[in-house]
Amino acid sequence: MRRYWTFYWPLALTGLLTLLAVQFKNGVLASYPDAERELATFALAASTFAFLHACLIFIPQMTNVLARSVRSREQCLRFVIGAALVLSCPMLILGFTGAGNRAIAAIYSIEGQMLADVSAYLRLLTPLLLIHGVRNYFTGLLVQAERTRVVVTLEVLGALCVLAVLMFGLVAGWSPVHTLTGSMLAGGSLNMALSFILVRRTRDSLMSHEGHEIQYADIMRFFGPAAATSVMFAFSRPVMYMFINRGPNPVVTVAAMRVAFDFAMLFHNPANQFRHLFVTYGRDDVRGVRRFMRRVMAVLLATMVLVTFTPLSRLILNGLMGIEGETLTRAVWTLRVLCLTPVAITLRNVYHGQLMLGRRTHGMAAGAVFRIGIIALGSWALFKLGLMNHIAGAALLIAGFSSEAVVSRVFVRRGPASRSAPGRP
Repeated sequence: MRRYWTFYWPLALTGLLTLLAVQFKNGVLASYPDAERELATFALAASTFAFLHACLIFIPQMTNVLARSVRSREQCLRFVIGAALVLSCPMLILGFTGAGNRAIAAIYSIEGQMLADVSAYLRLLTPLLLIHGVRNYFTGLLVQAERTRVVVTLEVLGALCVLAVLMFGLVAGWSPVHTLTGSMLAGGSLNMALSFILVRRTRDSLMSHEGHEIQYADIMRFFGPAAATSVMFAFSRPVMYMFINRGPNPVVTVAAMRVAFDFAMLFHNPANQFRHLFVTYGRDDVRGVRRFMRRVMAVLLATMVLVTFTPLSRLILNGLMGIEGETLTRAVWTLRVLCLTPVAITLRNVYHGQLMLGRRTHGMAAGAVFRIGIIALGSWALFKLGLMNHIAGAALLIAGFSSEAVVSRVFVRRGPASRSAPGRP
């Protein structure tokens, strides 16, 4: 348990720091005139960007599993760069072309200045795909060398850079678009550059992990389903926003949901770091890893309930972030429903870890497709009944994660991944 905790806590803190940066962004947006509009605009732009950025989320795990020799590491890096450049093309089309703008307008039912701002966000965020892809590759190598404390140090520096640019942009009178994108580009670039330097100094630790050579086909078999899994997660919010934007008072509802979903991730994102733990140690001690995961999940759940059902939630959202009015009320109620997410995500990640160890990531993709199907069908049905709101959206998100865990479990028990990580969670 002590070894797992030493490995895990820097990764959990890394995720929390990333999410704290998101809270800072929401707080800065809330400081501009017409805060609800700015929050809703960024929510739509960030959700669109997340479709493509999500493909890169599993690169650290992919690197940890596959990049076990000098040649394999070189192949993985070339693949990551190529994938990031390919993913940049749809962003450029959406941000720079009339057809892309019309597609955004049709999907979200927006027009005028809001449409122009969403397009501007997408144009300026395009370089982040390459920056984050390469950074995630270096993060995977550092985790492979068990240098997780270095990873959290880099995240601290990146978060401080994001905060500094946010404050500067707000004081200097920059537009919300330039303040937000400038902070994200600056923080990501700093993290990538420092990661590169530290990986070069960690070569000796990495050289001890010599393994069999891999081909690009091996990388694609791992990356493709894993990327599809993340893309399906990125679909979750936009699918709900599509229906909510067609209902009454959509700007307030979307703004509240963005604030609540981002804040809730402070409690369930640490559970996503279990994937690193499982990939690194699950093959040798699956029962010990699961026991550790259950204990941490219980702490996350208790902490989220304490914060959400006490005045702490309003103190943080209103006192620290400046969220107020109906947006604040709806965000708090959404958070209360989301308290079940740490349980659902922990169960899902147990099975994701087993599937990644067995290099059977297609099981993850199948679960993700099922999840988005549940959310899409549920959103459509509730919209038709006139019941689609912030509370329903939060409940659908939990139902989606739970269904994904069930489908992933089926693939674990049917395939060879179950033999590499036996037992029950």
